[in-house]
Amino acid sequence: MFRLARILTLIALLQICGGHWGVIQTVAWTKMVATYLQEQSSLPEALEKTFNGRNPCSLCKAVNEGRSQEKQQDPAQTVLKFEAILQSTAVLPLPAAQPFHYSTKEDQAPRLNYPPVAPPPLRA
Repeated sequence: MFRLARILTLIALLQICGGHWGVIQTVAWTKMVATYLQEQSSLPEALEKTFNGRNPCSLCKAVNEGRSQEKQQDPAQTVLKFEAILQSTAVLPLPAAQPFHYSTKEDQAPRLNYPPVAPPPLRA
C-alpha cells in the first residue's frame, strides 16, 4: 500500500510540474528514431534527424502546441478568491459562582473488615 501511495504521489507531481509533456515528447522521439532506423539509416544519422529540429513529427508539434497553450493561460485567473466577513466576538457572561464542597471523613464510605478465608483455597 505504501509503494502504491508513492507511485501515485510521483505521478501527481509529474502532472503538476508538466512532466506529462516530457513523457509524451520522449515517446515521440523514440518513435522518430525507430522510424528513421527502419529507413535504413544508421543510428547516428537517425539521432541527428530526430534531434535537429528541422523535421518534427505530428506528436512533437502537438507537444509544442500544448506547452505554448499552458504558458498562455494566466494561473492567477484560476485561483479562487475567498472573502471573509469578520464578525465581532461574542461576549458571554461568566457563570455564577458555586461554593465548592470539600469531602470530609464522614462523607467517605465505611471500610469493611472481613477476616480472611481459612484455610486459603487450593490452587490446581
